[in-house]
This record gives sequence, structure tokens and C-alpha cells, in this order.
Amino acid sequence: MKRRFALLTALALPAGFSQFQAPDPQQLAQLQAALRPVTELAAIVGLLVELHQQPELALEPEQAEALLPLLTDLQLLELLLAEEAEETLVTIEDEILTVEQLIWIDTRFLELEQEARERGRAGGFGGGGQGQGGGPGRPGGAEAFQALLRGEIPNPFLREGSPAADSLAALIAIARGLL
Repeated sequence: MKRRFALLTALALPAGFSQFQAPDPQQLAQLQAALRPVTELAAIVGLLVELHQQPELALEPEQAEALLPLLTDLQLLELLLAEEAEETLVTIEDEILTVEQLIWIDTRFLELEQEARERGRAGGFGGGGQGQGGGPGRPGGAEAFQALLRGEIPNPFLREGSPAADSLAALIAIARGLL
């Protein structure tokens, strides 16, 4: 029985691995470029919750009024395209936050990245967790990877219980509380 299982496994493995090709360096760079605005947006949403706890930097009602439509829109998108995430980031950074708030966010972001490096975690900090869809050897893995390369990112703010979704819900509650 064991011998039969080993033979079946040996025959099945190469077929499974041939369905997924490892990404080349260009594809990895493309994937990182597509994911960067989405992960930065997830990070800034979390940092805005933390920022609001700083008395001298807390969000003002006018900022909450400008943020709320952007935040609620994030809850409606099944896919969060890199361009949409970038536009939202630019709006938050250029039109809503003050210079002092941006400096605090940048400083805190760097502190958290340093802490993550010291703990030995790859990929920094932020939304974390596994994305939706498959990976190599999982159903839909190759298709999901190709979708990511096209910039079709599953919205991290929709994954119930994820840090990104929890931060978004907290920030929406803060913004509504200021209005």
C-alpha cells in the first residue's frame, strides 16, 4: 500500500508542478509594483487609526468629512486596482492630512518596518495575511497570479477579520464620530 501511494505521488507531483511556472524577476517586479499602492493604502488606514489617538494630531471634523466617502468606497470594491489605491493615497496625503500628520505617519511607518525587520518577517508590516485565490499548487493559483500581475488585487479591506478590514471599520467609526 505504501509503495503504491509513493508511486502515485511521484507520478502526480510533476504534473501538478508543471501547471505553475515560477515567476521571473520581471514578473516579480511587476507584481510588487501592482501591490505597492494597495499595501501602502492598507498601512495608512491602520496608521490613521493610531494617529487619531495622538491628541495633538487627532483628525479634525473637516478631515473626517473628506475621508469618509473615500473609506466607504473601499468597502464597495471587490477588486482594488493599483490605480484606484494610488488615487486614494494621493487624495489622503495631498488634500486631507496636514504636514505634521504626514510626518508622524512616515516616522511611525519607518518604525514599524524596522520592528518587522528585527523580527525577521519578510515583506514589512501592514495588511498581512494570505490573499484570496490560490498559490502554486492550489486551485486557481496560476490564474490568480496572472490576475495580480494585471493589477487585479483582491480588496484587502473586504477580508473579514483581516487587519486591513478591522482598521477600515475603526477609521470609519472614528470619522462618523467626528461628524
